[in-house]
Amino acid sequence: MKDYRGPCYSLVETQQLLNLNPTELRYEIDNKAIQAVVYTKPRMMLLFQRGKDEGWTGFGKCQYRGHYSLHLSVVQRLLDNEKIHIGKGSGRLLDHNGISHLTTDYPFKMDLPHDPFTAWRTLEAEAIKTHIDRLAATPFPKEGESGLKMFEDFMITIAEDLGKKENAENYKRQYQGPELVLNFNIHSEFKPEDLRIPKSEIDRFITSLELQQTEAKAEKAVEKITRLKPQQRESQLHHLVNRILDTEPKIAAKRAWALIEQDASSDEPVFDSESILQQVDADCIEWCSRNGAEQSLTWGSFQGLLSKLKKSRQTYIVGV
Repeated sequence: MKDYRGPCYSLVETQQLLNLNPTELRYEIDNKAIQAVVYTKPRMMLLFQRGKDEGWTGFGKCQYRGHYSLHLSVVQRLLDNEKIHIGKGSGRLLDHNGISHLTTDYPFKMDLPHDPFTAWRTLEAEAIKTHIDRLAATPFPKEGESGLKMFEDFMITIAEDLGKKENAENYKRQYQGPELVLNFNIHSEFKPEDLRIPKSEIDRFITSLELQQTEAKAEKAVEKITRLKPQQRESQLHHLVNRILDTEPKIAAKRAWALIEQDASSDEPVFDSESILQQVDADCIEWCSRNGAEQSLTWGSFQGLLSKLKKSRQTYIVGV
C-alpha cells in the first residue's frame, strides 16, 4: 500500500466520514478506489520474499500488533462476512512501531530446502527494519510431524506389539515423505470485524472525487461555450486552419501558409484530412468544398483569416 497513513477507521466510521452506505463502500473497495486493511492483535509473523520460482527466502520473525495489508480477494471474502485462514497468503506490515521481538535466526528444525522455503538469509535486525516495506509477512506457521509420518509410526507400533517385525520394517520402507511439515493455518485466522480503512485511503478517495468534480465543471463550461458560440457556417478551409492552430496556437502566417502548401503537395497530408486542397503557391490557395464548389484565398485574405481565428480562440479561452 503506497503512502499509508493512519489512523484507521472501522467500516461504519468510514461510511459516516464519506457519506456512503454499505453497498456504496463495498463498490468502491471492489473497484480499488479505497483499499481496506485488517487489524491484528499481537501475533508472531514470518518475514520473507518470494523468488521467481515461487520459493520463499526467509529473513526473520517478529511479534506484530497493528494494521496489515492483504490481497483484495481476501478482503472481499471478509466483506462477505467470512472468517478465513489466509494459509500461505501474505501481506505487508504497515505500522512499523508495532514490530517487536524481531529475530533473524533460522527458526525451524527441518533442514533447507523444504516447502515453501528454498533459502534463509540472516541479516542484521536493523537492516530488516529498514527494508520491511519490501518484505512479505504471513502469520508464523507451526512446525510438526506430518500426518503420513504419524500414521506410519502408529502402524509400526501396532505391528511391533503384534510381534510382526517384518511388517514393521515394510512400513518404514514405504514412507517417503518429510517427517516434519509447516502448518500455516494455525495462527492465520482473520474475521470481518478486523477490517479497517486507513485515513490515507479516505483522503485519496476525497481527492479523487474533487478531481472528478473539477473535470465535470470544466466539461460543463466547454459545453456552455459551445452553445453560446455563434453558429457561423465555417468553411472547410477554416477547419483546416484550426487544426493547425490546435498544434501551434501562436503560429505565424508565413509558417501556417507553408504547412498548407506542404499538405497540398503531400500524398499523406497532416492537416488536410478532408482532401480539399487543389493547388497552393506563393500567392493563392485553391481548394474545393464538400459541395464541389471551387474556391480560392489570396495571401492577404489568409493573413486576416488567421488573425480572426486566433482572436476567436482567445475569446473562448477567457470565457472558460
